[in-house]
Amino acid sequence: MRCTLSVRKVYKAYGYCIKIRCNISCTMDEKTSGSNFANNHTVAIGIVSILEEGTTGEKYRTAMDSMECYALRYNYKFFVLNGADYRGECPQKDITFQRHCIVAHLLETEELDWILFVDSDIGVVNEKKRLEDMIIPNKDIIFYNRFFNHEVMAGSFFARRSKTSIEFLRGWANYEFRLPNSFHGRDNGAIHMWLLEQIKPMKKCSYVCHSLWNASIDYATLSYFTGEGWARDGWLTNSHWNSSPDFMFHARKERDKEKYKANEIGELSGPEFFLWFDTLRSPLELQQCHNAPIHVLLKKSCVIVSAGWDHDPALIVPHGDILRHLKNRRDIVCWEYQQMTAEIKKKYKIESRKGNVKEKMTKSSNDEQTDNWIC
Repeated sequence: MRCTLSVRKVYKAYGYCIKIRCNISCTMDEKTSGSNFANNHTVAIGIVSILEEGTTGEKYRTAMDSMECYALRYNYKFFVLNGADYRGECPQKDITFQRHCIVAHLLETEELDWILFVDSDIGVVNEKKRLEDMIIPNKDIIFYNRFFNHEVMAGSFFARRSKTSIEFLRGWANYEFRLPNSFHGRDNGAIHMWLLEQIKPMKKCSYVCHSLWNASIDYATLSYFTGEGWARDGWLTNSHWNSSPDFMFHARKERDKEKYKANEIGELSGPEFFLWFDTLRSPLELQQCHNAPIHVLLKKSCVIVSAGWDHDPALIVPHGDILRHLKNRRDIVCWEYQQMTAEIKKKYKIESRKGNVKEKMTKSSNDEQTDNWIC
């Protein structure tokens, strides 16, 4: 597939590790990414979650109920599909690849302008944000980087209904048949290789990344591939949140759900990856999700309350506290990334000065501090 200019701009705007560069700025941006797209109510948006054969939504009940309630609130179409029902259209055996084929199929068959694909364990914590604000209208596919490591997030992306998006997703899905005999990381490892192959300026340095991928034996070695977007992992702040930066939380499986203890209130550091707390005091009732927000008098001020969304105030913390905590994590990620790229440059004899040798890299002059290396 030929990579169009608009798609390349999307990838470059979200700065991926395949550029052998530090994708994560070491200063926090307090603004929410978005556009004036939210004012256009004629855009048809679908939210898609795809379950593996033999799996039910009960494993992700809290997350999926929040996504369904959110979709009802803004009249988005919400699809909960099962890979077993698409074997004819999408023959991939691994659900992590098959799901991208299914999204491509939906773009061809459903009357939708955009699809937001989400892992089933992604839930909404801030129902007041709109998907339209996350969309860049003239782009085809929008990814975001995972905050705690160097990955492009494979478990959620926006895809516009276009030939380019459909071809890209099918190619990604078919990468299942090209996987190396190594610890490849399934679709999350493959997306980095597929992006690398599609972006023409990066093809000349693909030999480096392919060599690393073929030799990977665990997540530590795989992570040579490298945030913020519409979702992040809730454990990064111990399930605490703020309405300004936060929208959706990832990694919310029912088996890992617990009730917080008194000494955990306001504590932003907690167990990594799995344990999480519900940000609502009571479960959502889907029959209320259609209801419009209501105005109530609280401490002599009129505030807007979302019907059905009973947020637990114990887990809501000041915006600045969230930003400072995430910045500390981001600084660590930047340092780790720079260490990794230094090892790569040394191993493959990548040089920082300009030259005519294919293997050499040229250093960008626009960002000395983040060690910006571009093929």
